[in-house]
Amino acid sequence: TTLLTLIKKRNLNPVITNYYGNTLLIKQIPDILAIMGGKVPLTINYKGTTIITTGDVLTSSVFYIVDLQTRETFKTNFS
Repeated sequence: TTLLTLIKKRNLNPVITNYYGNTLLIKQIPDILAIMGGKVPLTINYKGTTIITTGDVLTSSVFYIVDLQTRETFKTNFS
């Protein structure tokens, strides 16, 4: 996915090439990265980082609960 490519480059804003002024540059890799939005809700593990996206905010948002000890994700339904 595009998000995975951005994480590999450690830059969540590929338009800005000046790294000194880029606040979206990932300096330290997080254990969990949760992003609201994206076309499809998904959870993946990449090199020790759990990546969670919620899907389209207006039409098909999905919420997850994460077990912080095992990093297992559970899809929740609030309706």
